[in-house]
Amino acid sequence: MKHLYRGRFAIVVLCFSNFIFLVSVAFLLPSLFSLIAKKQTVVHAIEIAKSRPVSKEASDLGELIKNTNLQVKLLSPVSTSTIPFTEIIDEILLHKGSSVALTQVGEINKGHILLRGNALSRSGLLAFIKDLDLDPMFKEVQSPISNLIANTNIDFSVDLELVQKNDVRE
Repeated sequence: MKHLYRGRFAIVVLCFSNFIFLVSVAFLLPSLFSLIAKKQTVVHAIEIAKSRPVSKEASDLGELIKNTNLQVKLLSPVSTSTIPFTEIIDEILLHKGSSVALTQVGEINKGHILLRGNALSRSGLLAFIKDLDLDPMFKEVQSPISNLIANTNIDFSVDLELVQKNDVRE
């Protein structure tokens, strides 16, 4: 008897949950239809706006400006405000002594280069930083004080600010 009761109770619960699901779907359908209608209205309004002569002229004018800018770029001389990255790397390697090993060279943002590496000694690291500082290609060389804590086997980072070609370093 108890077994039949549980079976009937399970059927009633399933029927009730199905009824609740159907009622909730029935309440949500009007909002779904409203949303679809609003979307169609907005899409139609956009199509009408695009077909107006003012919109066509604006898009044609935008395309003309884009083409003109491209032609001006092609005709203008190559920008003289930047230095090729390979020249920067060559200059850094020129100053790197045998006691300094570079592990990472990367551009942080335009005009700033970050060097990471390992120096065998504090004096080797200081000589490397001093040589970079004296190089006219670099406007400023920044090395954190923490680079100088250890005497040997120093993991370091150095921030180099580049001099633009049209700038003069004093």
